[in-house]
Amino acid sequence: MVTIKDIARLSGVSKSTVARILSNSGSYSNESKEKVLKVAKELNYKPNTLARAMITKKTNNIGFVLHSRIHPLISHPFFASIVASAVGAATRQGYSIMVFNDKDIQNSLENIQQKKLDGIILAGYVDKRIVQEFKANDIPVVLVNDLIDIKFETSYVINDDFDGCFQAINYLLDLGHKTIGFIHGPKDSQSYHARFLGYREALKLRQIEYDGKYVVFQDVPNIEGGMNAAKQLITAEKPPTAIFAGNDMMAIGAIKEIKSQGLQVPGDMAIVGFDDIEFSSIYEPSLTTVRTDRKLMGEIAVQELIKQLDGSDEVNVIKLPTELIIREST
Repeated sequence: MVTIKDIARLSGVSKSTVARILSNSGSYSNESKEKVLKVAKELNYKPNTLARAMITKKTNNIGFVLHSRIHPLISHPFFASIVASAVGAATRQGYSIMVFNDKDIQNSLENIQQKKLDGIILAGYVDKRIVQEFKANDIPVVLVNDLIDIKFETSYVINDDFDGCFQAINYLLDLGHKTIGFIHGPKDSQSYHARFLGYREALKLRQIEYDGKYVVFQDVPNIEGGMNAAKQLITAEKPPTAIFAGNDMMAIGAIKEIKSQGLQVPGDMAIVGFDDIEFSSIYEPSLTTVRTDRKLMGEIAVQELIKQLDGSDEVNVIKLPTELIIREST
């Protein structure tokens, strides 16, 4: 294995100067830099990550923490795209990403301390106690796809959930629907709550009276949850003529349940989802949904975290626009 000592001997430059040049720190002449880099390239020198970490106090490893509600962990239809994008963005900046599931605060913190991670991206259903633990231990944090109310200033990357749902409900109202069901995700998720507020505001501005019986909460926002919620709405004394589901998986579950009851989508009931996951365009009927830019979310999350790792105290709340995609389900 090629070492700094080898490069120093062949380039005629001291070991300490070679170390400074390869770690891009301290002072050195341009002449020395050219000699060292030329020899390093000829020898196909690969830096020792552990040794570099001991010098710079950085490992260039980032943790991507997904909440235990997110299942399956790696292939989740929504979060998989964010993780893949984040990995690509981190790699281009010379960082590696480790993905793990957060079961509780203590285990998460121990994982981070043991693996010597430089910073953390927390995605979905963020518990403010977790952020408090990380921040208290001087671990930089960026939140993705959720908001929390904490005293620590933290950067966020979120969708414009309110406007996305607001657009969707107005579209359904324009189609003539007066009773619209709403399938809500977990009560403690600020993203789902923002969509719910968009639903309420759209009804209010169109002078449609809000009726709580048309709102169903699901702690596990998956296909089964959508089926259960749709069954509850279908069997109401006066069923809605349309349903907005808080995500596409619940929307697909709702369609599945409606069809199992012998009803037609959109003939008997229109359905709108949120996220525009891959399955949305190929399901039968194809799903009208609110498109989010998950690739951009992952990229920006990494950018914001690296800014902190480079010493920036800047805190940004980045809200990405959404787009209504109209398909067969309405």
